[in-house]
Amino acid sequence: MNFTIGNKKTFPPDPITGQRLITPADLEEISEFTVSVAGPQPPQWESYEVDFADLAAAGTTNNVVLFELPAGAMIHAAVMKHSAAFGGGALSTYTISVGVTGTATKYAGAFNVFQAAGAAVFAVNAAVGMESFDAPVEIRAFATGSHALNVATAGTCTVYVLMSRLLPAA
Repeated sequence: MNFTIGNKKTFPPDPITGQRLITPADLEEISEFTVSVAGPQPPQWESYEVDFADLAAAGTTNNVVLFELPAGAMIHAAVMKHSAAFGGGALSTYTISVGVTGTATKYAGAFNVFQAAGAAVFAVNAAVGMESFDAPVEIRAFATGSHALNVATAGTCTVYVLMSRLLPAA
């Protein structure tokens, strides 16, 4: 795997150690500091926040786009952690799951965000999946409540997603 900075200078790996050494002198030669990596990308965590206002609806279910999974990208795991319980009005249950249109729980099953938030209150999901090599796909948060979601007056949930790319960024 080669590193290219500013599409001007490529730093191939050392043939013996496999490591790449970039010196300050190398950086002085480069006017742009855009770094790109050719080839597959290692898994990394990204976080996305959704709150009660994002999911408000006159019905008991709703969904919103969390992010677009790039073409050639893969999800390895998802963790859901709420910092404030979802509630208000006549709500007695409220869950959030993560998936795609047609499969609401593909990457994270229904997590009870109505319960009190706490340091040990979270959900870990190891659902590995990939959507498309050709086009980005919307990854969505799906909410279900006991009553209309627009009666909620509180609630914030962070969704952490472990992703990698099999294809280089376009």
